[in-house]
Amino acid sequence: IKLAWYRTNQCLKPGDIWRMQVKLRVPNGVQNPGGFDAEKRALEQRWRAQGYVRQGVAHAGHAAGIDGLRSRISSAMAASLGERQARFVQSLAIGDTRQLDDADWQVLRRTGIVHLIAISGFHVGIVALAAAWSAFVLYWLVPSCGQVLARPKAMALAAIFAAWAYALLAGFAVATLRTALMISVFMLCRLCLRRVSVLLAVALAMAAVLCIDPFAMLSAGFWLSFAGVLLLLSFMPTGAGRNALKEFMRAQWLCAIGLLPLTIALFGQSTLVGPLANAVAIPWISFVVVPLALLGSLFWAWPA
Repeated sequence: IKLAWYRTNQCLKPGDIWRMQVKLRVPNGVQNPGGFDAEKRALEQRWRAQGYVRQGVAHAGHAAGIDGLRSRISSAMAASLGERQARFVQSLAIGDTRQLDDADWQVLRRTGIVHLIAISGFHVGIVALAAAWSAFVLYWLVPSCGQVLARPKAMALAAIFAAWAYALLAGFAVATLRTALMISVFMLCRLCLRRVSVLLAVALAMAAVLCIDPFAMLSAGFWLSFAGVLLLLSFMPTGAGRNALKEFMRAQWLCAIGLLPLTIALFGQSTLVGPLANAVAIPWISFVVVPLALLGSLFWAWPA
């Protein structure tokens, strides 16, 4: 249910339980060509009803949960870095974009790096890889662990657990859910001693996403994320002796040009400086900012 609460000074926190009288109606909107489709948005977000608070408001307690944990981590970041400085770290680490204002989003759209600010599948991949390598180091330090479970299987289980734990912390966005499912498909096949192609893993991940949330196909992120992966699988070269920097630049231009028609169709706009901005922003944010933000989130309870 989507609720509006007008003329109030109440401070709402994730996990709070409130008792109130509300006025509800079926979600609807106008159908103007080129305009915003409010009914489609409500269907995509699974809003069964929308309305506003009328009266009889009373605070009935607080419930612990994943949303409360995300709120505490976000508050700790704000306390350590300041409200303005923490807003991008909050977005990159736990997907909390509440502090980003219209000016921030305008800059991100004009430079074409919006996809880097919201938690992407790359974040989940970093967490899963770190968990797998942590299991590898544990087996290296304590070889007797191999008597309980083989090291490759332990690494696979660690990657699956870390991917889903972080996807849960990030609010199960489409990109995180897709990546967690892909990692699970790969690792489960490894646990079962079966080989699976990347294309089959992507197809299984897409089928799983649609089984869990059929309305995900209404979101632009669903089509952009899977189209980007399929573009890279179709046109990126394979084989030995490849240049990492050359392939990175090739992937940037491939996604920028290949996803341009889809971007214009979904959003009605695009940016010419996007490929250049992404060439600088992607390595910096992906390999420096995001790992440090995730590491800081891991130790958020300690003033380190």
